Amino acid sequence: MAKQRPLELSGGSPHRRRRIHQGGPWHSTCVESFFSHIPGWRVVFPSCAEDAKGLIKAAARSEDPVIFLEHKGLYRKPQAKTLEPDGDYIVPFGKGRVCRDGRDVTVITWGAIVYQALDAARQLEQQGHSVEVIDLRSIIPFDEEFIYRSVRKTSRVVIVHEDSLLMGFGAEISARIASNCLDELDAPMTRVGAKTRLWLQRLRSKRWCCRQHRICIAQSAK
Repeated sequence: MAKQRPLELSGGSPHRRRRIHQGGPWHSTCVESFFSHIPGWRVVFPSCAEDAKGLIKAAARSEDPVIFLEHKGLYRKPQAKTLEPDGDYIVPFGKGRVCRDGRDVTVITWGAIVYQALDAARQLEQQGHSVEVIDLRSIIPFDEEFIYRSVRKTSRVVIVHEDSLLMGFGAEISARIASNCLDELDAPMTRVGAKTRLWLQRLRSKRWCCRQHRICIAQSAK
């Protein structure tokens, strides 16, 4: 479908949007890195209701094909039930948001993992660590300058995602930071994700990710 974009510009086939579910035993594959490799797609991954509505509206107005990723775990998460600011609210592609302000370490994440990062930040605040949590919202394009501003502010980075570390989208983010902000860092970047497995071990992998990302954030905040 991405290759049909030139045809659409010349009056061919209509624009396309696809909503794809993630989370749970039957939708457990994380596909954001897969679709990010396909030229022509825009890929978005909201973490709350207001951003979902704003990105859906942006997708409807877009002239490009859009992959709209939804995490099934957010459907029943009270924290994700946010109100739309107003009837004209639209989230532009490629614009992240600060979920929690901090000064010691930047946590970069998206989707359902935003809430695990916020839980970890609240726990670490009791230990004297100030953790900034930023939500990308948009994978392709992603808000590079937004990331760099936070990195320059805290000088420490943890990238957290539900996907496996091997070939996960966090690797691209860390590579961009290394190319553009390496001199701003006071400690090595840390990536946190699921272990690479040949079969599904959903509950065990989930516990591992939750426990490990708190440990990594604490280490980076020292």
